[in-house]
Amino acid sequence: MCAFVKMEKIEYRAVIKFLFLKGNTLTEIIDELDSVYGDSAPSFTTVKFWVAEFKRESLGDDKRSGRPKAATTDDNQWLHRMVLDDRRIKVREIAEATKMYIKRVSRVLN
Repeated sequence: MCAFVKMEKIEYRAVIKFLFLKGNTLTEIIDELDSVYGDSAPSFTTVKFWVAEFKRESLGDDKRSGRPKAATTDDNQWLHRMVLDDRRIKVREIAEATKMYIKRVSRVLN
């Protein structure tokens, strides 16, 4: 079936995403778009860009190993309470009391 219809950019994106989620490779997606839309199909560069975006999007919310984005966790909430109890306490004093590096204490407090 050859429709050869000009569509809006957002509609092409939806078709590219559908084919990507279906498990098609980049070349399969391009071949499918070319066979259906002919000369009005998006360019190779456009399709490649959107396939890369959809790959990033699908990996975006996955759990990753390593350091969490925020330095404040349930494990170091006590440090914030220590500061709230004595607002004049110095970072150096906290570092000495907790045997932590000054830089680490500063990062947790920020």
